[in-house]
Amino acid sequence: AEMPEVSADFTRFVFRLQPGIHFADDPVFQGRTRELTAADCVHSVKRLFDPKVRSPNLFQFEAVRLLGKDALRRDALAGDRPFDYDREVPGLRALDRYRFEVRTQQPVPRLLHLFANVSLSGAVAREVVQAQGTPTGNGHRPRYRPDL
Repeated sequence: AEMPEVSADFTRFVFRLQPGIHFADDPVFQGRTRELTAADCVHSVKRLFDPKVRSPNLFQFEAVRLLGKDALRRDALAGDRPFDYDREVPGLRALDRYRFEVRTQQPVPRLLHLFANVSLSGAVAREVVQAQGTPTGNGHRPRYRPDL
């Protein structure tokens, strides 16, 4: 919706989504439109840390040191358990329907570049990824639908 709010020390970023962005049609939506939310953005970034996804872009987000993300990934690797997408971490959380916050352990002035690149941080619908039956792949990307 606008440029993100960035703290003076470049360790906290608040992104605000434009209302009215909807995902492309998918059978899992059962003919209904599905609006992009902040929770979708949080889930999509968490997917990069899921060991089963094997994201080639993980190193990009590991480098910015999101608060709490290393422990989440480590727990999934150590216990050979499913990745806990619902576990809250201080470095990545939805604030409300259209805002999400990213916090880092160190200043990252160029963090906005990661989120500007859809190939690194493009949002996917969680239910589409789950319906596909595989942890890999991108699911469906949102598209702007001003008519809805």
